[in-house]
Amino acid sequence: MKKKGITYLLICMVAVLWGLIFYRVFAKGGESDEILTRKSSAKPSYFKLVDHGLDRVPLNLDYDDPFSVAQAGSSSSVNNDLLTVRESQSMAPPIKPVVNWPTVVYAGAIYNPTTKKVIAILNINGKEVMVGQGEQVDGIRFIRQQGDSIRIEHQGLNKYLHLK
Repeated sequence: MKKKGITYLLICMVAVLWGLIFYRVFAKGGESDEILTRKSSAKPSYFKLVDHGLDRVPLNLDYDDPFSVAQAGSSSSVNNDLLTVRESQSMAPPIKPVVNWPTVVYAGAIYNPTTKKVIAILNINGKEVMVGQGEQVDGIRFIRQQGDSIRIEHQGLNKYLHLK
């Protein structure tokens, strides 16, 4: 019985508290149309702003240009090294062979928990094929599975396929 008495007392206190809150919000709030604003005190600025227009410090700009190719007093061996580097950079990059990928769609995978082997179900040019990891079918080799995608190889180039 003692616990019920404390519970009833707490319920009454909560009801009174909510009654006061509603009274202050609804009864007192409608009387004045003034907008209450908080007067802010002047705060010191976080950064000290400096006016650089008033600076009278001369700048020393007579240093050598670090990006110029021919500098005064440099040895010819350095210039020769620069020329050989530039000649090697001017060579065209090797042309990559064009690989005609067949139409490959990744349809799913089967995981065998006893042998711990993954078998991918691929659709290659309209033909459904089951390929084990490391196996090759129609020139396409299944390298590995990563989440919902697989990595395949065809004529030396790799490609990732996502589950459709």
